Amino acid sequence: MHDYLQLPQNLLSSCSLSSSVYLFRLMAVVVHHGDMHSGHFVTYRRSPSSSRSSMPVSSQWLWISDDMVRKASLQEVLSSNAYLLFYERVCTKLWQPSPEFKCDM
Repeated sequence: MHDYLQLPQNLLSSCSLSSSVYLFRLMAVVVHHGDMHSGHFVTYRRSPSSSRSSMPVSSQWLWISDDMVRKASLQEVLSSNAYLLFYERVCTKLWQPSPEFKCDM
């Protein structure tokens, strides 16, 4: 399969059982170069947040391949040929402000 899908940086997902809506943030992308019989995996992931930063997650992306690490742009990540995506739930009960409202952003 070689269809291109645009990678969303954030996802909204609803749960029909609880009427909740959740926000997910893209945290890492695994890319496979090669074919079904051989190849190489590389990873894009968000850089860990600095202990001095007030942001829970860094906006800086890293490209990681074996023992090599370099900075990557968000555009590079979103335009990669993704094999596997990792999202983190960051907000619950979005759009429904109430005492149970909880958001980590």
